[in-house]
Amino acid sequence: MKILLALSWAWICLIFPQASLADEPKVIVGKDNWLFFSQEVVGPDVERDIDTSIDLVGRLNGLLQANGVQMVYAVVPAKMRVYPQFLPAKSKMSGTMQGNYDRILAKLKSRKVRVIDLNAALSQSPLRKTTSPLFMKGDTHWSPMGALVAAEAIKKGVLESPVLDAAYQSTPAEKYEMEFRQQLTTLAPGDLASKLPNAARLPPEQSLLFDVTRVASAGNGVTANSGPKVVLGGSSYSADWTMFPDALRFVLQRDILAMSVPEDKGPWVGLIESYVSGDKFQLDPPRLFIWEAVEQELTAPPAFEYRDKQFVSGNVDWLLRVSAWIQRTCKPSAVKPSIAKAGLASVAQDMTADSISASGTTEADFVEITFNPPATSLDYVSARMTATGTKGLTLEVIGSGGDARRISFSASGDARDHVLRAALPSGGAGYAKVRLFPGKTDKFSLSQISVCAQPGDLLN
Repeated sequence: MKILLALSWAWICLIFPQASLADEPKVIVGKDNWLFFSQEVVGPDVERDIDTSIDLVGRLNGLLQANGVQMVYAVVPAKMRVYPQFLPAKSKMSGTMQGNYDRILAKLKSRKVRVIDLNAALSQSPLRKTTSPLFMKGDTHWSPMGALVAAEAIKKGVLESPVLDAAYQSTPAEKYEMEFRQQLTTLAPGDLASKLPNAARLPPEQSLLFDVTRVASAGNGVTANSGPKVVLGGSSYSADWTMFPDALRFVLQRDILAMSVPEDKGPWVGLIESYVSGDKFQLDPPRLFIWEAVEQELTAPPAFEYRDKQFVSGNVDWLLRVSAWIQRTCKPSAVKPSIAKAGLASVAQDMTADSISASGTTEADFVEITFNPPATSLDYVSARMTATGTKGLTLEVIGSGGDARRISFSASGDARDHVLRAALPSGGAGYAKVRLFPGKTDKFSLSQISVCAQPGDLLN
């Protein structure tokens, strides 16, 4: 847990660099040893970024729903919102901050996103004032009891929505049991407490913990496939150590694939794009996707510049890439692809009209695919690919005027056949061709090459 808490603080300083400045408070010391993170406070200057994030969440929700996946969005409120009575007098929430959560929920609902009001659930819970509070005093995260309250709120929201309930009931039931531990457990110093000079003098923090055990498959007449049909994706609040995934397994009585990414990666590229582009989604998509997101994350859409550059993306480009990966079927584009007699195809290869294979490739080798007529950003390339040994691919997109843009992809490098979907960058007047550089491989093949059309209303 100490390592995870240290990583959480590293994210704070990376995502909000001003948090590391000497004249900027990192920790708000409240009453009764309660600590808060100053950067949870939002002002009117970030409302436009929040609106951008909400728009993208709404568009993602529409894409998933059109492709057979129901999404529920659970927004974790700022800790100070649930426990405002412990804030010092000089740190009371502004009017903007007070209304931020409700404003977010209203805008999400206007975009037809099914959202869970975790602020109401946590703030109104009778467990809020117990000896095991819903947030840890010295940490930004909720406690295991807070995670359990949140899980129960999500179940309630799912059952109250006919669409979400239908998706939930279509997933295989399991039997999970929960047992609370007999005594409070002493926790390691939290990510906020550990940064105070007098941290060692703070009283140890304790919380009531529980254990969740899978007993047996309950069976509900649904045939289970290779993996869970309920998926949880979220921030560090969804990490196993918070006990939130286990709380969800118990209250839903379902097996759950839980994914939690460090906050320096962010929810857009690091979580959503990584998941939908991977085999878990491509080969076995869920029926119900639970997206947990922290309130302040919405201030940082994909183009937020303070993340590591590999997790920063243009907002529209992120949407185009995610859309390409989510599509379950290819809607044929008017653009016709063909393999050019260049690169790998210029030498003797095992090649057909839409496929090429080689016993191995070097860093300089490429497959050139030309487009007729030129493709646009509302087209994407779809193919099947095997690339044994490589760990990364590069796609060079070349415009009609010869200008080129490079896009990097991760690759498993195993001997299996994988889906490859490459969205074309936004803002281009027309793309004449692409070059795929598979890198150094022991075996390479590319087949079933086609150009597909993005949904017509994607950018409307």
